[in-house]
Amino acid sequence: MARILRMALYGAKATLRNKSAMFWSIAWPVLWVLLFAYVFMPPAGGAMSVHIALLDNDAGPPTIHSSYVNLRPANFTKALINAFAAANVSGKAKYYVRVFRNACPLSLEACLRKARRLLIYRGFDAAVIIPRNASRLYTLWIPVKVLIVIKGGMPAEEYMRYGAIMNAVASLNVNASLERAGEAVKLFETYVPAGAGGNFSRYLKYVFYGIAFPTYPKIHVVKPKSIADRAGMLGWMTLGAIGMSLMTTMLTSGAGFLAFRKTEGVLRRLLASPASIYEFLGEDLIETVLLTVLIIAVTIAVGLGVGARILFNPLDPANYLAIAMIFLAGVFAYGLGFLLSPVSRSTRVASAATAIGLMLTFTTGIWWPPKNMLPPPLREFASVFPPACAFQAVRDILVWGKPLQYTLGNVVIAVVGTAALYVVVGALFASGRLRKAAERFL
Repeated sequence: MARILRMALYGAKATLRNKSAMFWSIAWPVLWVLLFAYVFMPPAGGAMSVHIALLDNDAGPPTIHSSYVNLRPANFTKALINAFAAANVSGKAKYYVRVFRNACPLSLEACLRKARRLLIYRGFDAAVIIPRNASRLYTLWIPVKVLIVIKGGMPAEEYMRYGAIMNAVASLNVNASLERAGEAVKLFETYVPAGAGGNFSRYLKYVFYGIAFPTYPKIHVVKPKSIADRAGMLGWMTLGAIGMSLMTTMLTSGAGFLAFRKTEGVLRRLLASPASIYEFLGEDLIETVLLTVLIIAVTIAVGLGVGARILFNPLDPANYLAIAMIFLAGVFAYGLGFLLSPVSRSTRVASAATAIGLMLTFTTGIWWPPKNMLPPPLREFASVFPPACAFQAVRDILVWGKPLQYTLGNVVIAVVGTAALYVVVGALFASGRLRKAAERFL
């Protein structure tokens, strides 16, 4: 065992001198941490910018002459601009609104053509076409038909732009509905018989509220305290980046066990050595784990540097089990890659195992998307794939703080699946078959 450890340390030092290999091994998870820190979860002040063009054809507020209803002339365009200004305080989106007066009063088709040009050539994210009678209808409590044109692109981009626009429009609708319900109650109180009391007025007010809002949803998001803020989310994403790097690095190393040594000229000396080739296999696995520890240390340091909070309680034994699950997933990936080593005839083919690692990472819930967002067949596969179960156990322990018994099934699948894989590896390469496979590389 001491000889294997010495060989592993020597191999790790040799790999450290390979600047290209170390750059990509470390740069990959670090890049993901930085992307999530400054692109997907930007710090305060990094709100999404939404540039909106208001094609205003409104003729302005009308003059109201009525002794029955207290209708105050209202400017719809101004109300909409105020709604976007009020939405700016949320910090999630920053609205930049530009108004084009009398933009296209002749026809809707002309408005659509102008909106299309503004979105494609002028960089606007959305255009709102306001009809000529908007303020008149808004003043008379009649629905205003506005046309919202969203700039297309990736589905995620369209969804964010649509959500940003509708956030302000929904706020305008809610405020206007509440105000009108109050005014309607005042109107009907004029016709309420004397002595009817305040209960009828109160009931009537809620009736109008019910007309405007048949349901009044109040949403609570259940989120563990560990990821309730940006620091916690960055800490979890840092752990995810570590897991992704672990999978790809270990799988590539296992797949290239023979090909890399042939290229380096070590394979011939290895076969002539009195040491067993299985000792070299153990040395390679330990060497890869040592290098992975370095990658983990650098990734954690970068994560802490961008404000991540790493979720680890040294007084909780279950937290150590979670760390063990991370490395167990890496050991599984190494064994899976090693099954490909006899057919990986060149370093280029062996390096292609990185693509397999990424595919497994993104289709089993290890990284993204989460398992519950996967199609049903992939979701079922992720439920029995040992590395996916290992990382689910990590989530349950380090993120949700679940007691061990609630994730014990994932731990069992990860351990049993990894053990079964290495039983298969041992059966396929027993009785000198690994040496024969290595000799065919020469």
